[in-house]
Amino acid sequence: MSLDRILDSIDHLLSNLDKSVNDLLWHAKLFIPILAISMALLVIVLISMCITQIYISRKKSEKYRLLEIRNSQDHYIDTEITKQPQPEYTVPEYFQPKRDL
Repeated sequence: MSLDRILDSIDHLLSNLDKSVNDLLWHAKLFIPILAISMALLVIVLISMCITQIYISRKKSEKYRLLEIRNSQDHYIDTEITKQPQPEYTVPEYFQPKRDL
């Protein structure tokens, strides 16, 4: 009699295990597509962030290159100005005394 009871317990456990596995598979069938869509969206966002960073980096390097060119041109203009004779010191107009006093 105890053997029948043990067999019934094992049968009951196996049927519960089968039900649990079926429930787990049903949840997995529901969860896996949601997980796959979430991962795909995450990958799309990361790729777009990388593309944006590359674009910003190229724009900045182009602006810095143009700035360096402009600074080098300003340097040439500055050297031309300094080649001309300059007075030693010039008082700015707003510090000079008024003439109509």
